[in-house]
Amino acid sequence: MLTEKMKLIENLTGVNSSKLNYYVELKKRNEEIIKQNNRLEIINQLVRDINIDMTVKDIIKRVYSKLPLAIPCDFLGLVLTAADELYMKAILPATFNSKGPVPPESFLWKCFKDGEARIFENVSPDDMLVKSRLEWAGRFGSVAVAPLFVKGNAQGILLVGSTVSSAYTPSELSFVQQLADQLAICILNAKLYKQVFRAKSEWETTFNAVTEPIVLIDRSFNILRSNNRFPIERDADEGPDKIQKCYKRIWGQDKKCDECMMDETVRTGKPSYKRYRIESGKIFDVFYYPVFNEQNQIVGIIHHVKDVTEKTKMEVQLMQSAKLAAIGEMSAGVAHELNNPMTVIIG
Repeated sequence: MLTEKMKLIENLTGVNSSKLNYYVELKKRNEEIIKQNNRLEIINQLVRDINIDMTVKDIIKRVYSKLPLAIPCDFLGLVLTAADELYMKAILPATFNSKGPVPPESFLWKCFKDGEARIFENVSPDDMLVKSRLEWAGRFGSVAVAPLFVKGNAQGILLVGSTVSSAYTPSELSFVQQLADQLAICILNAKLYKQVFRAKSEWETTFNAVTEPIVLIDRSFNILRSNNRFPIERDADEGPDKIQKCYKRIWGQDKKCDECMMDETVRTGKPSYKRYRIESGKIFDVFYYPVFNEQNQIVGIIHHVKDVTEKTKMEVQLMQSAKLAAIGEMSAGVAHELNNPMTVIIG
């Protein structure tokens, strides 16, 4: 009886009602915290992907797999610029099948030109983008669109869509813009990575195509890089990852050369040259070029070796031939001078 009275008093005074409101509010806040955590996880994931060799499509797939936990998302698309046109680079799920240019009159161009994130509700079937892709008709209940800025210039658009109307709030639009900003960094990073990788490949191809040994060594005579064309064969016990001294790897010596031109190059800061003859009889022209860092300090030496053995032999042979030719000419002259008086005497 007492318990029933207490329940009646609590209902009349609104105590139970306050508890109910408190728990409802607490549940909403917990759900909001979970959404915020999911959003932070997606942003952090993108930041991690900046340092990974991933394509733009792979990044979009990874984002799309987690995005529905943060905001309503029935489809996710990425549009990028190329030759003053907008092209659909990637969109998920694959049922949208939307590759190709974006018509200039579509709502995406409006967002791109304005440079501001916007929410579009119930996109009209007459929109040029929807018209150009019949499978999209009726699927644009609500779309959050945000431009991608790279170095202050809009380079594309991120669109997050839902089939339900009024699916996005200003808070969620702000998150889409943050997501677009991180994607812009990823895209810029991917372009820079490709440029660096292409330049690296071109340089390595050129470097390895040179038939003469070219070696980069530090000031302690350690080989840092080479095109693996050495006059001396590698020892059987030398591993490919072992730090090797230039005098050991190139010249087959156990200590520094007595007249190493590297010391002069480091001292003068200018290229130097010397001709070497090794025990096998081979002759090499060796060039040393200093490598400077940003502080104009020498941090390494380019070691360029040219095998001139055959060239030297040919030069010696040419010199010998020239000497023989000169002797022949001189002999012919002497004979001619002797023939003149002999002819008179005989006559």
